[in-house]
Amino acid sequence: MDQEVVVLSSILAADVNVGYDHICNTEVLKFNGQKISSLRQLARLVETCQTKYMRFDLEYSSVVILESAKAKASTGEIMETHCIPDQMSQDVKDYLKADL
Repeated sequence: MDQEVVVLSSILAADVNVGYDHICNTEVLKFNGQKISSLRQLARLVETCQTKYMRFDLEYSSVVILESAKAKASTGEIMETHCIPDQMSQDVKDYLKADL
């Protein structure tokens, strides 16, 4: 798998992530304890997450913890609120289809 830096550029305001809106342009180091090496890997881990909470360990010792079910259920509303046409790029969608 290719190595790449994954950066959380901003957090879009929503009820599910209240209190995290100050985090921006921060590298994602781990997801639920697993070291992140690419955006595709992170997308796969998030999409297949079965735990009650999603934990994102970021640089600067920052941590984001979201309730998995609520976060996934909020995606459509967040996209609509912020006028985002697609949840992810086509290459990541293709990767997930092939991987799952």
